[in-house]
Amino acid sequence: MIRNAKKFGVLTTVNTWMFLMRENYRKLCITRAIDCQVGESPFTIFQALIYTSALAARGHLVETDQQGNPIMIPLANTVRKNGE
Repeated sequence: MIRNAKKFGVLTTVNTWMFLMRENYRKLCITRAIDCQVGESPFTIFQALIYTSALAARGHLVETDQQGNPIMIPLANTVRKNGE
């Protein structure tokens, strides 16, 4: 999320969903796991995804250090072996 300057994110497993919100200075908020099989939730997973997508479209959050300089995280090494 930091590399792509995203403030909101979603984690999912086979049966659960977790929604994330990042704030500057390494703060990450995460919901409890929401079980897809439980029908007691006040919202559906689809509604939560639409809402999170709408929030994510509102803008980016560039992580900064204590002096206000943007933090850049390099991409992983993408060099392939044998010229593949």
